[in-house]
Amino acid sequence: MEILIVMCLGILLGITIFPEKWQKYAGMLQFMFAALLIFTMGLTLGLRENFLQELGQIGFDSLVFAVLPIAASTILVYFLSRRFLSNAKCGETTEGNPQQKTPRGEIFVILLAAVSLTLGAVFSLYVFDEQTSKTLSDFSTIALYLLMFCAGISIGGNKKVFSQVASHKFKILIIPIAITVASVASGLIVPLFMNYDIKSSVAITSGMGWYSLSGIMLTELAGAKIGTIAFLSNLFREILSFVLIPFIAKHLNMFTAIAPAGATSEDSTLPVLIKYTNEEVTVIAVVNGVICSLVVPIILNLLYI
Repeated sequence: MEILIVMCLGILLGITIFPEKWQKYAGMLQFMFAALLIFTMGLTLGLRENFLQELGQIGFDSLVFAVLPIAASTILVYFLSRRFLSNAKCGETTEGNPQQKTPRGEIFVILLAAVSLTLGAVFSLYVFDEQTSKTLSDFSTIALYLLMFCAGISIGGNKKVFSQVASHKFKILIIPIAITVASVASGLIVPLFMNYDIKSSVAITSGMGWYSLSGIMLTELAGAKIGTIAFLSNLFREILSFVLIPFIAKHLNMFTAIAPAGATSEDSTLPVLIKYTNEEVTVIAVVNGVICSLVVPIILNLLYI
């Protein structure tokens, strides 16, 4: 619960007195703290017995935990967008606009996050002794609070979102609600065919693509293995989104292209959404990302009260 309070304080600061020109610095600090936390998560993972033997199974399970919420979110958003956002036409995209950004920078961030996790595990296994790894891991809670504070500032500083919600009325909430419901529901399915309890399964799928926060929080709340699967599965969700967004926008509809992205639709996957959809969908994508980002820590905290 303290994490939510810290995030709310950041949002309040972002809305009120934090200068807009400093937003990029808040984003840079958020990335630095996330990288540090991912490294400490790797340290914790390396302390697990039989870690190397479990690695292949962890990777496979993470892929399953990525594919299911993507599929569920895409199906639900498609049917709801057909019903309530019927003007969503496929094929009419802004592809080829030279002014749009490419996702290369975001791909670099993804690679750097994966490297941070790998380095943490390697250092824990081969460089640091057990006590050093545990001592460094203990600093992760402070870094997590700082990450959430910076994330709150970034969310609060996105003042356009509030006016966009007002102008689009309640229809703009259909997509984030659908993605949240579908992601949670997919977590209820996993225990039917895999050896995970419902709480852990729902927590993993509720990350909605925010791999740094969900992985870090669940390492603290549920242990290194669940935290690592949450990290990898949501990282896979973001990577798969880059591939799926153009296909979904063309063959289903442009609103449904937001579904795989989840919480990342406001930042990392936004350049792809800008390129393959239109201005209205982009607006909804930003709002969706903000709302999903707010919901993720709430769900994870509620699951582990």
